[in-house]
Amino acid sequence: MKFLANLFHVKNLLLLSMLISVHWSAASTRYVRPVASGNGNGTSWANASSNLQAMIDDSGVTQVWVAAGTYKPTSGSDRTVSFEMKVGVAIYGGFPATGNPSFSERDWTTHISILSGDIGTVGDRSDNSYHVFWNTWLDYTAVLDGFTITDGYADDSLPHDDRVGGGMVNLNSDCTVANCIFKGNEALIGGGMYNFESEVEITNCVFSGNAATNGGGMVNYSASPIITNCTFFGYSGVGGAIWNTINAEPTITNCILWGNWFSLRNTNGANPTVTYSIVEQFSGVFPGTGNLNTDPLFVNEPPIALGAVGNLRLTSCSPALNAGNNGAIPPSTILDLDVDDRVYNAGTVDMGAYEFQSSGGGFTCYADTDGDGFGDPASTTTTCSSCPTGFVPDSTDNCPVIYNPDQDDADLDGIGDICEACPDSLIIYPYAPVQTTFQADYALSTNGSVLLTDSVSCYYKAGTSITLNPGFEMDAGTELEVSVQNCSP
Repeated sequence: MKFLANLFHVKNLLLLSMLISVHWSAASTRYVRPVASGNGNGTSWANASSNLQAMIDDSGVTQVWVAAGTYKPTSGSDRTVSFEMKVGVAIYGGFPATGNPSFSERDWTTHISILSGDIGTVGDRSDNSYHVFWNTWLDYTAVLDGFTITDGYADDSLPHDDRVGGGMVNLNSDCTVANCIFKGNEALIGGGMYNFESEVEITNCVFSGNAATNGGGMVNYSASPIITNCTFFGYSGVGGAIWNTINAEPTITNCILWGNWFSLRNTNGANPTVTYSIVEQFSGVFPGTGNLNTDPLFVNEPPIALGAVGNLRLTSCSPALNAGNNGAIPPSTILDLDVDDRVYNAGTVDMGAYEFQSSGGGFTCYADTDGDGFGDPASTTTTCSSCPTGFVPDSTDNCPVIYNPDQDDADLDGIGDICEACPDSLIIYPYAPVQTTFQADYALSTNGSVLLTDSVSCYYKAGTSITLNPGFEMDAGTELEVSVQNCSP
């Protein structure tokens, strides 16, 4: 990171600062778990509340810590009830569901905190909350960090507002959303998020598997959100991944918009600023510094389906690696959506929500000539995805030309017993051998059926005896020579 001379040092300072802040403000922190404990007033983990919205609204609260589990806006059936963020309150997900965890134990990938609109019959979307979040008149001190937002269903008819923003609605709100996954939300307009005259700051988020007629991932109506290091995937509606309209001016940096029928739709004077981002288009590159129109090479692209997320991390040859702009990263952002360093090894940030945690450039596969699952360190190829046929990630075969799945090496010299010049005994495994010599000082036997294929020449040599078990087969054209004699060099 260009503005961080020493990422590790700064990361520790920021963590120390957070810990000091958390300790100092302990009285203004509330704790939430799926099942209340103690007296349930939320003043400690021992007295955790199960009512998230009540803790957000509690007087004097500045932080709400939320443990792993699923939380819904209401225990009733009123579809108009939503969660609401609050000015001056930071809501943090990703805490363990047991014990007395500190802020440093927070990990939103391991301890998943889900905010769900599935308030009625589970799996029946028709009775879900219209919006998981409905926010009005917020500023940047209203923070949502480390959650999965899902199952909002804004299907009301015109002219009602309950047809927009299944995951989140922001009206005249400049809140902060970070390290969140929006999936499985649906609306007529803005499946994942709907922003109206708002300047929401959105960082390290994934929008995937949401649905809408217009703007499956997000709609910005006269809004200017700041979207940094986010990934949008899998939208087939007319509005595509992001629909900007009525003079919307979003700033999109270090993002990936891929696998969408339209990545960006801009109408009625909308003018987004897009830089250092991959934006899929039918042709050409979306205008802006550092932009690309190249397959980001995700680990596993999901199908275009409601709730589908797949694995939108980057592979080692992705063009998104080291292709972002460090200057666009919010100063408080030191981790990515995987809770790894946002910038690997103090270099240049990647595009998208996930940072690839090595230098990239592909990885090495090793030839598995004998088919035993172990590779020959002397025979390699480089790939950006899975190893090609005949190659494996392992490089430890101690006898690369003879099938030896046990990798036995009695004298620990790094050469497999089966490849030694004169081992004490030798068993030939049921595998089509390459042209070679098998020899042993004392005894040699075949283990099961050994098929010698066409044009293979084999020489079995043992000091005492040789046994070819029933089922031994040879194709026409093969050569087999058997000799009982001393095989010492």
